[in-house]
Amino acid sequence: MNRDSAIRRVAVVLFDGFTVLDAYGPIQAFGACRRLQADGRQLRFYRIFTLGEQSGPVRSGEGPASQVNYGFADAPPWDILVVPGGFGTRPW
Repeated sequence: MNRDSAIRRVAVVLFDGFTVLDAYGPIQAFGACRRLQADGRQLRFYRIFTLGEQSGPVRSGEGPASQVNYGFADAPPWDILVVPGGFGTRPW
């Protein structure tokens, strides 16, 4: 990524039964992409947010809940969409 690159927006879809590692692995990877500027501040290459059917808590397949930042209807634009797997993708 060159010095003049815009910060990319990454939307991570959360739904009942999503797999934690499938969501938070990419969140960690995108979140770690940054560089130190001459003034000592960190420049992040990605801005990450979560989206789902509606904002609020959603339970993962492993049990712990996570917060959905935006519902699909009010989500800001994104450049990259991450859709995790999980038992919530299955009808049973």
